[in-house]
Amino acid sequence: MRSFAIRYILGAILVACVSVVKAQNDHSLRRQGDKDYLNEDYSSAETAYRKSLEKKDDPRASFNLGNAIFKQERYEEAVEKYKNAAAGLSNPIDQSEAYFNLGLAQFQNQEFEESAESFVESIKLNGDDAEAKKLLLEALKQMKIQQQQQQQQQEQDQQENQEQQEQEQQQQEQDKQSDQQQQEQEEQQQQEQQQQDQQSGEEQETESAEPSEEEEEDVNRKKALELLKSVEEQEKKVHEKLNRKSDKKVVKKDW
Repeated sequence: MRSFAIRYILGAILVACVSVVKAQNDHSLRRQGDKDYLNEDYSSAETAYRKSLEKKDDPRASFNLGNAIFKQERYEEAVEKYKNAAAGLSNPIDQSEAYFNLGLAQFQNQEFEESAESFVESIKLNGDDAEAKKLLLEALKQMKIQQQQQQQQQEQDQQENQEQQEQEQQQQEQDKQSDQQQQEQEEQQQQEQQQQDQQSGEEQETESAEPSEEEEEDVNRKKALELLKSVEEQEKKVHEKLNRKSDKKVVKKDW
């Protein structure tokens, strides 16, 4: 690409030189622009050509303005100026040169398909232009490369989009599984908590059914008293029996 850029600049200069020759009898502003252009003061040349166009809409001035802009590497702007020049010029050779420079600007702007079309128009108007034919082949070559790159880029974008969709789908499935696991864990925790609460309630009921220590002491005290009372009654009965036996003893009579 770099070697072709040098050739494009040389081609533009040759066209510009022809314009200078043809412009010797034109308005002083356009002559000043030609002078600045040859001195490689392209910014001043651009200013002079623009002022010339303000006074008179001349396609040759548009052509030279396109050259000055092209030299400043503003190729997209140069394209518009060359189009205006090609549409306004009546001489086939001048038109051929306008289309040639238009093809150069479009090539530099990587508009290879449009560049090829411009070189074709230039060749139609000047079939002896070997340089235009050579650049046409180069534009077609670059157009094919660009189309292949675009196709590869499109396939790569599609592949990346597909991979991204697959990743998103996998992530969604993982999130779904994670949510399901979390839900199962929460349900299990709830069940365990319910079981713990139920077990705790049963223990509380058991504890409430069993007597407290004070109650047990009272029961034991009552039992002890009852047992003591029972023993006392037994002893009392024993004593009574003994007393009855003593009363039944025979008293010897004193005769």
